[in-house]
Amino acid sequence: MAKHGIVIDLNKCIRCRTCMVACKIQNNIPPKARDRGEHYRMRPVEWEEGIYPQVRRIFIPVLCMHCDKPACMESCPAEAISKRPDGLVVINKEKCVACGTCNEACPYGVPFLMEKADKCDFCAAARLDRGEKEPYCARSCVGEAMIFGDLDNPASEVSKLVASGKAIALCPEFGTGPHVYYIPPTWYREQWLGLAKNKLFLQALEARKKDLAEPKESSFLPSKSDFETAALLRSPLGAIAVGAIGLDYLAKRKEKVASEETGRERPS
Repeated sequence: MAKHGIVIDLNKCIRCRTCMVACKIQNNIPPKARDRGEHYRMRPVEWEEGIYPQVRRIFIPVLCMHCDKPACMESCPAEAISKRPDGLVVINKEKCVACGTCNEACPYGVPFLMEKADKCDFCAAARLDRGEKEPYCARSCVGEAMIFGDLDNPASEVSKLVASGKAIALCPEFGTGPHVYYIPPTWYREQWLGLAKNKLFLQALEARKKDLAEPKESSFLPSKSDFETAALLRSPLGAIAVGAIGLDYLAKRKEKVASEETGRERPS
């Protein structure tokens, strides 16, 4: 059986975040609501290095690494997380007790809490198990920076990139054996090998976790209407509605500005 993996070429990534939005739509992650964090199964770690004017911004899209030794699975007291024969690490929502232990255990800051724990599964339920060839993030990547394939097949592109040493794991020092690899920017390849000790990277990684834990307020939890709204926005009718709302807002804004300008022109 195939062992699924992804290689992300950061030299091709244009930081458009299309992968993040596509993932959110495909997997019905609800939009942001008041008093609730903004959840994504795929989020970047980004930070700046250097001194002005010689400053570089590093941007690394991070999703579930589907590790050989998943820290989330090992820590789950309800045994709600398992590893499939194809290498994918998945969450059984019926078993999950929403304790947040997986959230705390994952060194990459991947799992988050809504009503239950959630994270990237390479679109297993939504696409792969239905015969699709790749997750929606890879399918939607504008820069064609994401390559999905079988790590156990020597003829696959992902396998060749990893075997060549061109594609490198993110912080293998964490000891989990990740199945997501990156081709670092050519100007950052040497520094990439030291990311596990890079204070700026570690701070950015920690900051990325800020919306993972569920606050005590019940308003944080997504409601049925949140999911209904997300579904509506994906439909043609939703797109028309959003466009109409935007045009109405712009028209009213234009009227308000014109009124204010007319008032300023009047003599005192």
